[in-house]
Amino acid sequence: MIDIHMYCYLLLYFSALSEIQTTTLNMASEGDWRSTKNVTECLGHLCLSETMSDVVFTFPDSDARLHAHKVVLGMRSAVFEAMFYGPVAEKGQEIQIQDGDPEGFEILLR
Repeated sequence: MIDIHMYCYLLLYFSALSEIQTTTLNMASEGDWRSTKNVTECLGHLCLSETMSDVVFTFPDSDARLHAHKVVLGMRSAVFEAMFYGPVAEKGQEIQIQDGDPEGFEILLR
């Protein structure tokens, strides 16, 4: 005999699982950029993309705007971690790079 609580739990679990699978299929059919990518590919897609970016680097002598993600930069660099999450962290979303060129800074961000 199966416990009624266990039965209800399993019913809810499989119902939720079915909904997740349906949602994933719907997202894939709508052309969602995540639907065919693994985690590494998703991070690659986000690199320098406006999608979910929370910081923009600008340059005084250029119209270039490089979009980035603070958490990814902070995860990979102690300097960026201090810059975005330290006691004197940058609070703005736009940061002007005074002494660099966009091409070189883009290489650094990758």
